[in-house]
Amino acid sequence: MKKVKYKEGQLVYSYQNPTEKRPINRVRISEEDNFEHTYRLTFVGDDGFPKNSHWINESSLSLKPIKK
Repeated sequence: MKKVKYKEGQLVYSYQNPTEKRPINRVRISEEDNFEHTYRLTFVGDDGFPKNSHWINESSLSLKPIKK
């Protein structure tokens, strides 16, 4: 099994938030080597309440801002 690159609570960038870090609130570990681990991030919705992102692949996350 592949090693998990990020952990819950860690702040990361993604394609959904390329310039602002967001915390990881859930990690779904893949048991199979040919699939990536996936993560959920916390966002603030238009109503001001926390929202979950869609599941995001590990390769779509970064500790540095993502350039477009």
